[in-house]
Amino acid sequence: MPPTVVNLITLTAGLVVAFGVAQPAEFHISPTGDDANPGSAERPFLTLPRARDAAREALAVAQPGDVAVVLHGGLYCLDEPLTLDERDSGTEGRPVVYRGAPGETARIVGGRLLTGWRAEQDGVHALDLPPDWRPNQLMENGRAGVLARTPNEGYLTVAATDGAAESPTLGWAEGELREAFSAEGAQVLAWAGYDEVWDGGKNYNWESSLLPVGQVDPAVRMMVLSGPTIRRLHAGNRYYVRGARAFLDAPGEFCVEAGVLYYRPRRLPIDEQEVLASTATRAFEIIGSSSTSPAHDIVLEGLTIELSQAPDAFGPSMYLACDGLVYVSRAQRITVRGCRLRNSGLAAVALDGESREHRVEGNLIEECAYSGVCLRGRWVGSAESRDVADAHVNHSHTIMSNYIRRCGRLIGQAAGVWLYESGENEISHNLIEEMPRYGIRIDGTAFGTLMRPREAGGLGGELFGQPITWENHLDFLHARGNRIINNEIRDCMRDSQDGGGITTYGTGAGNVIAGNLVHDFRSTVEEGAHAGIYLDDASNGFTVEGNIVARLRGSKYIYPLIIKGCDNIVRNNVLADNAAYSAIYVLETPHGGLPVEEGHPEEPTDRLRFSRNVLYRSGGFIYTIYPWRESIVAESDYNVIFPAEPPLRCVLDWKWAPWEQWTGAFGGRFEQHTLYEDPVFLDPEGRDYSLVADSPALTLGFEPIDLEAVGLRADFPFLDEVTQPDYEEG
Repeated sequence: MPPTVVNLITLTAGLVVAFGVAQPAEFHISPTGDDANPGSAERPFLTLPRARDAAREALAVAQPGDVAVVLHGGLYCLDEPLTLDERDSGTEGRPVVYRGAPGETARIVGGRLLTGWRAEQDGVHALDLPPDWRPNQLMENGRAGVLARTPNEGYLTVAATDGAAESPTLGWAEGELREAFSAEGAQVLAWAGYDEVWDGGKNYNWESSLLPVGQVDPAVRMMVLSGPTIRRLHAGNRYYVRGARAFLDAPGEFCVEAGVLYYRPRRLPIDEQEVLASTATRAFEIIGSSSTSPAHDIVLEGLTIELSQAPDAFGPSMYLACDGLVYVSRAQRITVRGCRLRNSGLAAVALDGESREHRVEGNLIEECAYSGVCLRGRWVGSAESRDVADAHVNHSHTIMSNYIRRCGRLIGQAAGVWLYESGENEISHNLIEEMPRYGIRIDGTAFGTLMRPREAGGLGGELFGQPITWENHLDFLHARGNRIINNEIRDCMRDSQDGGGITTYGTGAGNVIAGNLVHDFRSTVEEGAHAGIYLDDASNGFTVEGNIVARLRGSKYIYPLIIKGCDNIVRNNVLADNAAYSAIYVLETPHGGLPVEEGHPEEPTDRLRFSRNVLYRSGGFIYTIYPWRESIVAESDYNVIFPAEPPLRCVLDWKWAPWEQWTGAFGGRFEQHTLYEDPVFLDPEGRDYSLVADSPALTLGFEPIDLEAVGLRADFPFLDEVTQPDYEEG
């Protein structure tokens, strides 16, 4: 540099300021660095907090330029999360970036590397822990460990219980739980809940609860659980026990007892394996100091972020849990891009509370204990809110082109992407697979809750001084205006029932489900029910268009589409090769006993429109409709149904009905233009449900579905990780 320029340039905290204009600044960190270094590429820092502080000092310069923290390859272990706030923020279009160095793998771990093992008997190794540390997640060579459990796979069945709401007893059958085990550290994972009337008596299998074991008495084959399950425990419910030393009998299992970590490694010698145990509940937390001073314009890019503590209990108070490896709240325009996120104790990415315009894009998310990505706004009646607009705090996010697999590893009611009271989001081009329950779930608040008395947990029909009516109640709801488009969702509903690949409940208006491919489900809960797309209670004003639902198997009741609510439009969808009880299930669920407006059922289903749908080799009934009344279906026409043999049938008011009863009802206005011909797909046996050029469906106005637009985009950075499942047929 010419000497005449030197006196015009200053260096402030690593940010170069030339001629009064800020220039880009990079701060480097490396596992071989030193926090006494200047943070250059040649002399990097050692720790994330030191690099953050250097970047923060640089950002304090007036009119800062681009600032980046570059993480070089290696392991960065955290005992507590790296915390970022408004002081660490960039500007719109010029964010602060935390990124992995090109060609290197920077791993940020919410845990510690374990060394110094001693051998025990039967292949078990042990390690003394500090007195204040009890890890409940572990990884060996990147693969998640299992907190020692019995049975090692599947479930036991509750033999007896007192069904108490708080701390229920759980009795086991003779011959089960043969190992005497200590209550210390032991937990029960139970799918609690049972309905005496539903289908002649049925386990709910809706949610799993995780509770510590308070007491155990092998003499009477009974234990007492500490705390409430989400539903009441009942004889016949599924459960397993974990966390006791007595259950440590398989490679990959571990437990902590009396301050000692016991582990049976998958590979030996153990000192040559990388074994990590969880410490922190989060790796990153990005939280502004207030709603008026949010964290903003921060990017996490090209990082591997893994391992965090799981909850020690999961009951009713955790039902809407939203936490994860990357936790964001009171923030705007935060981006998580091109990262691998795995083995979280809850979710991978949690966009909580006051959050808007975040992007979660191009990530590989796997093996999380709960959901992949969760978005949680405020409850409509939150005391924090001043008015309807102020209550709508979580919105305008983009969750795009992520590969989400094998989440719900602990808490089974998980979703690949889960939204609660969050709106105006785009959830697109994701591939979601191998989930115990949902692919995508949208939750809000039902009309019945708005009208229920406040002493019973409702809002008493009034909010912010305004009366709530059926006509205006959607204005108060925040799960609105979401676009669920071009996602591929496969192999979900594996370990639950009464859910679907895309499931909604209690939503506002203007949601769109379009261009999605939902296929190849096979549930292990054979006595249950599952759906492809499921608009559950209080789902109103949806457009469900251009989706393919195919090859659903494995439950007693299969429904490609379940449609509840009012004014929903279902058009231009393909329902193909499903082992369906009924292709389309329309239901108005009576809740009963709650105060509702005069003349309205609590959550009505009405004015539904079905048109230009292709129903192909679905088997079973075409429609199941309850209650059967003139207004519940406003339109059903221009559809293609094939084959028409054996004779088509419906279920109307729980009674089998010939197809002629459906088509002749209400002046014969249904199916006037429907065709009963082969729609002629390109390769249905190979799962290509594109229509040939001269398909009869096209003559009815069916718009071709572009399968090339579905799923991960071509620029997804982990394409070599995408599996090609070997689907079981039959």
